[in-house]
Amino acid sequence: AANVNNYVRVLDIALGSLSELETRLEISRNVDYLKTAPLDALQQKCLELERMLSALIRKLRVHAASAK
Repeated sequence: AANVNNYVRVLDIALGSLSELETRLEISRNVDYLKTAPLDALQQKCLELERMLSALIRKLRVHAASAK
C-alpha cells in the first residue's frame, strides 16, 4: 500500500505540473504567442491527459483503501 500511495503522490505532482502547463498555454494565447490551431490541439491533449491521470489516481486510491 505504501508503494501505491507514493505512486499516487507522484501522479498528483504530475497533475499539478499539467495544470501549470495549461496556465502557460492560456498565457501564450493571451499574448498571441501561439496560433490558435496548434494551441487548441495542445489544450485538447492536456484535457485528455488530465482525464487519464485523474481516473488513474481515483482507481489507485480506491485500491489502496481496499488493501488496508
